[in-house]
Amino acid sequence: LRKTKIGALHFDSRVHPILNSYYRLFYKDGKKTVNRDILDKLDALGIAVWYMDDGSYPKNSYSCTLHTNGFSHEENVLIKQWFEEKWDICPKITSFLKGIKRYYFLRFPAKESRKLIELIKPYIHQSMQYKTGNIFETKSETKRRNVLWEIDL
Repeated sequence: LRKTKIGALHFDSRVHPILNSYYRLFYKDGKKTVNRDILDKLDALGIAVWYMDDGSYPKNSYSCTLHTNGFSHEENVLIKQWFEEKWDICPKITSFLKGIKRYYFLRFPAKESRKLIELIKPYIHQSMQYKTGNIFETKSETKRRNVLWEIDL
């Protein structure tokens, strides 16, 4: 565990035989993949950890994003279906073009974002609450933030 220049903590694991089964579970031919077996192992805590790592909630938006850009379109479809079937949360698949390659990720519209955040809220570390929009704010804090937002315009 070491601290980076921006104050984040970084962790590297050593190669250990106990980790080999996880590597085989997640990597095929050296490329990270996802399948239904992996997804079905996730509970609300697992989704919270995933979101704290790869999720975002822009300040001027009411929608969460799960940056699944490392996965194929087909894998994003699988993740989307899994959220719908298992959690009744319906994300949208969005994409962007970088050079000649198209990347896909999941965006959760406002109503679905609220459902996602409510599911994972008990597991969100205090240092990661900024990724949950204003769901942890009191009404007076939200009102104050909105007033400050209007002043900044």
